[in-house]
Amino acid sequence: MAGLAVAVVVDLRARVRFYHDFTPGPSGTLDAADVERQLPRVRAKFAFLADRWRALAASSRRVLYVHQDIYDEATPADLARRREAIEGCHPRHRFAVLWLRRARDPDGPPPPGVVVARVGPRQGRWQGDDAAWDGVFAALDARALWPAPRGPGALRPRSGGSPGSSPRSAA
Repeated sequence: MAGLAVAVVVDLRARVRFYHDFTPGPSGTLDAADVERQLPRVRAKFAFLADRWRALAASSRRVLYVHQDIYDEATPADLARRREAIEGCHPRHRFAVLWLRRARDPDGPPPPGVVVARVGPRQGRWQGDDAAWDGVFAALDARALWPAPRGPGALRPRSGGSPGSSPRSAA
């Protein structure tokens, strides 16, 4: 990957890395002026995505969120907090989380409603190997991820799925 320049903007408060949203200006080096100039476009993009997500979370559709942990740095507690935050804001939302790691298993079991799998890196592709992604999705069991609600007044199941058989339609 010689000659590859990576420009990363980090939101320190939110702990989010923006790899592909800002591009360097004519100098070839991303600087504060480049970020300021591009910020309105990036904000508009993420406002659109947030609105689309809110509509999806308010719908009756089943959703699989993919947390791609490319640095293998998240912990089970991190994923539990993420799941609880979504659940707290949208208690009727039917969702599960696929926690994709690169090389090693997490330090401890995943929280309920979170499935762990691995997609290793592939030379020149930060997203990983396509065949590995296909294998992960083929192994998911939709019935384990989104079990039928139980009992009267059941809002939404608390899923604790694990990879198994092939998925069904999530709609």
